[in-house]
Amino acid sequence: MRNIQIPKKNGTFRIIYIPNKEEKRVLRDVLVDLNNKQKKLCSDCIHGFMPGRSPVTNALSHIGFDYTTCFDLKDFFDTVKKEQVKKYLNKQQLEICFVDGAPRQGLPTSPVVANLAAISLDDAIQKFIKKSNVECVYTRYADDLSFSYNRKEFKNKLLECIPNIISTNGFYVNNKKTRTLCAKSGRRHITGVAVDYLNIYPTRNIKRKLRAAKHQNNYMQARGLLEWSKLKLPVPPKYNRKKRLISIRREISIVKKLWKVKGEYIDLPDKGEDEIIDEDTIITGDPVYMLGMSTITDGWKSCMGFKNRGYNRQLVYPLVHLEGVKIAAILGKEYVSYGGVMRRPMLARCLVFTLEDNQRVYRSFYGKSLELKNLLMNKLDSYGIGDSRNVNVSGVVIGELPKKNLEAYIGHGIINGRKFFL
Repeated sequence: MRNIQIPKKNGTFRIIYIPNKEEKRVLRDVLVDLNNKQKKLCSDCIHGFMPGRSPVTNALSHIGFDYTTCFDLKDFFDTVKKEQVKKYLNKQQLEICFVDGAPRQGLPTSPVVANLAAISLDDAIQKFIKKSNVECVYTRYADDLSFSYNRKEFKNKLLECIPNIISTNGFYVNNKKTRTLCAKSGRRHITGVAVDYLNIYPTRNIKRKLRAAKHQNNYMQARGLLEWSKLKLPVPPKYNRKKRLISIRREISIVKKLWKVKGEYIDLPDKGEDEIIDEDTIITGDPVYMLGMSTITDGWKSCMGFKNRGYNRQLVYPLVHLEGVKIAAILGKEYVSYGGVMRRPMLARCLVFTLEDNQRVYRSFYGKSLELKNLLMNKLDSYGIGDSRNVNVSGVVIGELPKKNLEAYIGHGIINGRKFFL
């Protein structure tokens, strides 16, 4: 990992850390888990680095107020300490996400880690506002804290109390950037967006830059400024199947060689995103988990193990290509690397089948202990997925088996053609 220095307007430098390809891949694998935690734990007041939110959504929250007071956090990323996030990140994630003692700028995981570190700060500020019994809107976009209100005297209370709350929760105020804006003096500027009593607008500064870029024939800059001036609401991220398949193809090629899995590559069906039952329990169509049914564990083995001979060994690979088959698993806390492919090990798992009548059932439990297997069974029952023993033999699983190596299914439930029966 290397770092570069980017000059700031005040004459100092901003240090950006640039991970190499392997480091970036590992960080992005960890980011999936961190994003799920962020969605569950972070407050609605956060608009920075959150899917479906932006400076525009941040500014929209402040329409219709007389006053806005803004605070800026000094060196936001660099002041985050491990103690602030150790209850959200496991030991391995802490080692990966912290470089030189902090989640440095440039790492893919740093924005989410900083948001998680600021949860206590956001909670403390919201409690303060509630206790003050004043109509006030609070939002945070990364290191930019904005408070909008109508009672002028509330300004003094904010200037007195908020810096203390910020320092108590492990951050520091950049006093040079603290400011109060009044609607009577013109539109208030919040995270680069002009706000009044009715709407939001691009700032005059953006309009000047746009005119200058057009005059200088700087078409790329003009295009970017024009898009920004439209103040579009962000589109929630969609499931990118093409991007996901590229990543999965690479991972499959690695683990197939590592685990000596036989079978030719066939285009994968779209099994969608993982279903998060709770922090440690998922339902996933991840081919790596399916290929590693008896390998991505903390020691237990199943009949799907890759040391076994016969159809069990061959069955795992075609199941990856069956649309209606997923794995439900209770996962461990620490990540484990399999040839550079990072996954949390399964402490207990079972197969989940979606039938052609849209009913979902589970079967084939394996795990470290009977207690964990029963816990997973209870979670699936509560989630609305039933036991396959209550389904008769006519239960047909969604999807068709690959044409090649159909003999692998003989004696394992296949009855007719390429359909899989329970």
